Amino acid sequence: MSCILKVEKLFSGYKELIIKDISFEVNAGEVICLIGANGSGKSTLLSSLVNMNFKDFVCSKNSVWVNDKSISLMNRNEIAKNISYMIQNESCVWNFSVYDFICLGNYFSKNISENKIDEILSTLNIFELKNKNVNQLSGGEFQKVRIARTIFQNTPVLLFDEPISNLDINYQYSLLKSIRKIVKEKKSCAIISIHDINLASIFADKIFLLKKIDECSENESQLLIGNSEEILTSKTLSTCFNTKLETFLHPEYKKIQVYVKGNLNDETK
Repeated sequence: MSCILKVEKLFSGYKELIIKDISFEVNAGEVICLIGANGSGKSTLLSSLVNMNFKDFVCSKNSVWVNDKSISLMNRNEIAKNISYMIQNESCVWNFSVYDFICLGNYFSKNISENKIDEILSTLNIFELKNKNVNQLSGGEFQKVRIARTIFQNTPVLLFDEPISNLDINYQYSLLKSIRKIVKEKKSCAIISIHDINLASIFADKIFLLKKIDECSENESQLLIGNSEEILTSKTLSTCFNTKLETFLHPEYKKIQVYVKGNLNDETK
């Protein structure tokens, strides 16, 4: 498989270092689920991959490459053609229809395909929202529309920061299934930050487990990479999440699943 996204010796943070010396590769057709405790730096890592220009945000140069080109050498339009990024929280103050809002995902293109937008809306089961005003949507509906816009950007790299938050349980499953199908068909790649470890195990080709920087020894990697069997062990998860976690093999999906046994500081059994 060909490598699409390559990260080498990435350092980033806000005044203080949050991401330290991280390296990895993501190949065409791969879906990565990024997990980790709150405060471990998942959103910071994703922001680093698109060189976000936040206040007080610093990021190492020439650490992120898309199809063998450093994003440090790209302008904002070039980055937008290579990486689509759904941030965790977003609001819309403009009086846009859902259709117009999704069009913004491909603002750099001279030819907007309404048929393509219709196809994405249908795939995500939200076609009925097409002509609604964005400001009239519920939180969950707006989340789905933001996902549609990210997909419509049609880039080789897709980044999603908590895309299934605010969504019903049944839709979470179907959404991740749709994203995975799109990535496989287009031979793009996706990194999905997600809190639900069990869904991550089911849908990910690889798991990225990000640890807090202050919990890593000097020579210990902050990012653990592997399949669900390699990463989702009781010992590793219990340490990272400071909670007693046990694992079992799901009888239908044949994937590792996780359940809580109790807090590490709780002496009761």
